[in-house]
Amino acid sequence: MKTEAEYDEILKSQKSKQSKAETSAGAKKAGKPAARKMVADKPVVAEASSEVGEATGVALLLIPLIGTMLVWFWVGGMALIQDPGGSLNLILVGVVVSSALLIGVEASQLGMGKNGKKGETGPVAWALGAILIWFIVYPCYLFARGKHGAKNLGAVGMFCALIFVGVCWLVGTAVEERKSEVSSILSGGAASSSTRDFMKEINQSVTKDFIRQYEIVKRSGNQIEASVHAGLVAAGFLQEGDEAGYRKWTQIQKDHESRW
Repeated sequence: MKTEAEYDEILKSQKSKQSKAETSAGAKKAGKPAARKMVADKPVVAEASSEVGEATGVALLLIPLIGTMLVWFWVGGMALIQDPGGSLNLILVGVVVSSALLIGVEASQLGMGKNGKKGETGPVAWALGAILIWFIVYPCYLFARGKHGAKNLGAVGMFCALIFVGVCWLVGTAVEERKSEVSSILSGGAASSSTRDFMKEINQSVTKDFIRQYEIVKRSGNQIEASVHAGLVAAGFLQEGDEAGYRKWTQIQKDHESRW
């Protein structure tokens, strides 16, 4: 027969075991949500990083494409007096510098050159390389980003670079050819008879415009403005080499001056 004291010891032992079991179960329940939260947080961070990387990649592809459209539709339609060569150079510099800066920023975000691997290119080297030899470094970087968690855009980047450089070359060549043609016309000695006839037609057209302007001003009754426009007509005939026309309109100019 067990004594009362022995029964008390048995009850205390059972209560102690039950208490330990409940404590252990509570700790497990409390730990599971935290663990789940930690596991759930990782994909969110990775997804956000991926979205930023893809947005930067799309921007890198759009920069040369926008430059191509500007060169083809804007610079290609310029007259020589608007300096298309200068605008072309401005677009070239803008595309190279902006894409080089974006390459440097993204390379830093992707951790390029920070893994301690010997010979791995860092953000600064990528950016400087893009500025110095853009046509080579730009597509190479778009290939390399695929090894650092971003999408490989090398093939598309090569296509964009080829289109941009090709259009710049075509438009630049056309601009230089137009400059050569105008230079040969202005030189005079090498100009053909057809070129001289063309220039004569232009001078005659300008003189006719001056005469129409003179007639409009003359009807207004303003003698000063009429005198000025008569002088422009005289200058037009002088440019044509028409001496009779020049003398006639010089006299008309003097007649208006006498009525001031």
